[in-house]
Amino acid sequence: VGWLIMTSWKPQQDGLNVILQVFQLTLDENPEVMTRVRNALNEFEQNPEYHLYLIHIVTSVKDAPQLVRHQAGLQLKKAILKRASNINDAEYNYLRQQIVTVLSDPLEDLRRVAGNVITTLVRVKGFKSWPSIFQNLTNCLDQPDVNLLDGSFLTLEMICEDFTIEINSDESNPLNTFMPKILQFFKHPELKFRLYAISCVQKFIHLLPNVMIVNMSAFLDGFFFLASDSDPVMQERVIIAFLTLVNCRIVALESNFDKVVELMLAAQKQGNKAVCTRAMEFYPLMCQYNEFTNVNLRRHLPKILEVLMSRMVWSDEELQEMDYDQSKKGENIRPQFTTSRLGSGKDDDDDNDDYDKLEQWGPRSSAGNALEVLAQKMQEPFLVYFFPLLEQGFNSTTWRLREAALMALGSISIGKRSHLKSHLSQLVPYLFKLLHDEVHLIRATTCWTASRYARWIFDQPDVQGNAHNLMTSLLTHVSDSHPRVRRAAVTAISIAAGEVDLKIEPYCQAILETFSKAFNSNSIAMRLCLYDAVSSLAAAMGEHLVKSNYMNLMMPPLFNQWEKVANDDPNIFPLLECFAYIAFHIRGHFLPFSAPVVKRCLALIQQYFMAIAVMEQNPQADPPDRYYVTCSLDTISAVAEALR
Repeated sequence: VGWLIMTSWKPQQDGLNVILQVFQLTLDENPEVMTRVRNALNEFEQNPEYHLYLIHIVTSVKDAPQLVRHQAGLQLKKAILKRASNINDAEYNYLRQQIVTVLSDPLEDLRRVAGNVITTLVRVKGFKSWPSIFQNLTNCLDQPDVNLLDGSFLTLEMICEDFTIEINSDESNPLNTFMPKILQFFKHPELKFRLYAISCVQKFIHLLPNVMIVNMSAFLDGFFFLASDSDPVMQERVIIAFLTLVNCRIVALESNFDKVVELMLAAQKQGNKAVCTRAMEFYPLMCQYNEFTNVNLRRHLPKILEVLMSRMVWSDEELQEMDYDQSKKGENIRPQFTTSRLGSGKDDDDDNDDYDKLEQWGPRSSAGNALEVLAQKMQEPFLVYFFPLLEQGFNSTTWRLREAALMALGSISIGKRSHLKSHLSQLVPYLFKLLHDEVHLIRATTCWTASRYARWIFDQPDVQGNAHNLMTSLLTHVSDSHPRVRRAAVTAISIAAGEVDLKIEPYCQAILETFSKAFNSNSIAMRLCLYDAVSSLAAAMGEHLVKSNYMNLMMPPLFNQWEKVANDDPNIFPLLECFAYIAFHIRGHFLPFSAPVVKRCLALIQQYFMAIAVMEQNPQADPPDRYYVTCSLDTISAVAEALR
């Protein structure tokens, strides 16, 4: 009876016309129009048949503009999620029957909307509420209608994404028919269908369904075939497929391991950053395994290191990006020592070059990470092949190659420090020399690399010579002529303090005096590095900071910044976190500074809730950033714990 009622349902024409008119206004950026549209949509949502009007527009009003049908589809998805408990079985069946007809719509945008609505219908009622949908969509892959094929495939991709576990555990074993059919599309002439196919397969690799285990050779052949595709999205998906297999079933790759390594090396050599960076993940994953890695990866080590070292070299594009970044003002900077977010702000001097560019994750940084994990894993065999490449870089007349060698040396410092001891007596003096190189990028990188070996340097018998040389050079570079070097020097001091702990004390006063002057910089990036370094120094020194004149040197510059930053300025976040870090490490000695910090935090929390009250009265008002509350509470908690 319910079904018969639904098939006879018709919209009221006046109500339908009003909805159509409102949807046509959704792209109007006039604030008054946007407000009217928002109010109208809220009113529509009160109509218990609103979702039926929407499905009617999507499926039956074919002469409506694409924008209108698209907007109706988006609103339908939203309405289904909101009304999930109020949609009866008859309406649910009606929606299912109607929306599948849009999968063959000539407009790709509408086919994608249909896929989203279908996935939403499955989600609100559960996968088992529509048991035939997966098989029906799979059957549509045999249809000659290209639009239906596309609509069905993109919907399958969405369903595989959202219901991977349910599909794999379904008692009817739908993957037994689905996977072999998907494999056929690996060689489809159209790229988008090949992309759909590998995307669907990717969703299940980590679960290793039986059909994949039984047909593993066919899947591997398919992946290798797709690896020759020139499309970078496809290349990245193929790499992800192999990385997943490395992570969950490495034995499946044993007979094809050489081909996999060659594939990864080829990907790491190419120009696409995303593909190259993704392929670099191969080495950390491989280093999870002991015997397999030692046996199978070691024979490829010379080629691997050659490629990794080549990816440490700055490209022309990267250098151009740095020049562009140096010309920009008001960077968004993230503190290196916290997980917080910092908003944009204006730099008032020329010190606005984004030092974080050195550390952004990409081919260069991922190659450094790969070198580090390989050094830890391979140990002496690694150094046998690494040192000739390092020496070749240091002896080059091209500054980029020398700088890349420096970066590589710094990358392996943690993992290979014990094995490098016999070489450091020659390498460290060379680093001291490069600290004064005429190329600013070499000076900046040398600051970082030298600081990574600070523990060895401070442990040498001639502490006054080695450690003094290092710290004097770094402190000098805090006022270097280039902003990148200035920040690199501050960051290097931060790293060195973390490496040597209390051994940094003889230089503590000089460091704090230098930092006090550096805080006069108008550069946001520089201040972030300084907050980081002060926090690291507090961690290294602990309660020893209260000795001598250290606190009188450290706290005034911080409170000077404290006075300059307004309560609504996101730049206050890293400063609060710096205070929290100091409080944690000097414990009860933070008492003289606690009152203004806690008072400011309480004011920030009050400010947030006042903004919430304003927003409740005026929905158009921008919502306040809740990080004002979480950061303030974290700081109060750190201070309270310190004083407990």
